[in-house]
Amino acid sequence: MAEYTAISQKQFWTFRKLSFLYLVFIIFYAFSGDSNYVTKIPKSGQTLNELNQRLLLQLNDYQPSGAEDRHYKNLVLEVAEAFDSTRSHFEAMHAKTGFDLAWLKSITYFKNLKKKQWTGLQDRLNEWIQLYPAQARGDLAAQLHLAAGDSNGIYVLNLGEGNDFPNGAFPLLLGEMESRFLLESMRYLKQELRTGALVNQISVRNLQLLQVLKNAYYLGESIPFRFYSRDSIAPTVQINGMTLQGLGQGIFFDYDFEPSAAGEYTLQAQCGEETLTHTFSVVKPKLRFLESKQEIAAYVGLPLDLTLDLSEYSKPEDFKVTSTDAQIIQSGNSLRIIAQEEGRINLRLLYQGKVADLRTLVALRPPHLRVQLRDITGDTVNISNAHCLEAESSSWQVIQFQITAYRPGAEPITMKSNTRFFRNEMHRLYQTSPPHTTFVFRNIRLINMNGKTEGLGNPFFYVKS
Repeated sequence: MAEYTAISQKQFWTFRKLSFLYLVFIIFYAFSGDSNYVTKIPKSGQTLNELNQRLLLQLNDYQPSGAEDRHYKNLVLEVAEAFDSTRSHFEAMHAKTGFDLAWLKSITYFKNLKKKQWTGLQDRLNEWIQLYPAQARGDLAAQLHLAAGDSNGIYVLNLGEGNDFPNGAFPLLLGEMESRFLLESMRYLKQELRTGALVNQISVRNLQLLQVLKNAYYLGESIPFRFYSRDSIAPTVQINGMTLQGLGQGIFFDYDFEPSAAGEYTLQAQCGEETLTHTFSVVKPKLRFLESKQEIAAYVGLPLDLTLDLSEYSKPEDFKVTSTDAQIIQSGNSLRIIAQEEGRINLRLLYQGKVADLRTLVALRPPHLRVQLRDITGDTVNISNAHCLEAESSSWQVIQFQITAYRPGAEPITMKSNTRFFRNEMHRLYQTSPPHTTFVFRNIRLINMNGKTEGLGNPFFYVKS
């Protein structure tokens, strides 16, 4: 059994008092920590403000190249004014408290900020981010503390539910948001979006076309067009006289066009009395390889490995290469071509089952082919056990070869075989020759499996030990 030590009732209450006092000490120690760190945060915000001022100077120095650039620059300046107005409101509230330290530590400003002070900045940021190309936005909205508000793509400023920020953190948060906003605005104006995509804008007073800068498309490619309408009026869009049906999302309207033939196209969008025009071309896909011309050399019976250049196409699986003059093995964009005959190889590029492009290669008689000595089982052996002479490539067969024996101090002896097999006289020649005799195999003729093309084998020699 466990052993216990008996204490008096007086000692028991003494221990209880000590425990209570220790607990009070811990509580007071926790509350006596230095919380003046919040007074340093506004100074950090001043550092960001200096950065933002430099970015604004760059923005003011930027010279717009057209009406759309001028409109975008003016909008950015309006958003910057909204940031200043929000910052001024915070500074006025802080001054009203007599620059009280306790006010910086409290969370009242964030709690009461919600609608009145945020609304102007929120509206301006919404107008700005809607003009920013959707293809390049990524997580930009989240970095600006913008959360999706409704199905029309309108955002609301949101610092996150349940986050109790001290008032002193507000200048730092606002400065970081403005820095991100100004940096992305300059990237947009300089056409240096984060996706690497350039942006082309065509605009009139109340209508603007936003799309990736691309004046040529490939046949079969789906072409998206997005329009920004200030008055939320859906534009009438036609391409070469054909009206497109679009989908509207508030002030944005999306249209998709899939060209059925190559050629020049003209897009016309009309909104009221205003008309916007854009021209582009549609071309057929080309059969291109990543290899240079010097690397593309086809030989009869020998595999030629090439890589299709499909980097510009969104669906490489829609492409297939075929030919009636060669065996084609395709895996993705990897292509293996094995010519059956000497002459032209006509290649066809099929896109979605239709011929999109043609290309011609030339298959030549191969250079010297590698051959080997093999025994009756087909294993590679030396001359002592040789049964026949075979090509390394299964597409070729030896039909004739010549062997010359160079014996020390004697005249060379030459024998010829009109098949791939070793004659009995050749075996006797090897067996009766002294050591250090050199046997040279030359004039090796081969024929391709097509029965027409001939080739030559690599000469080689063997020294008897």
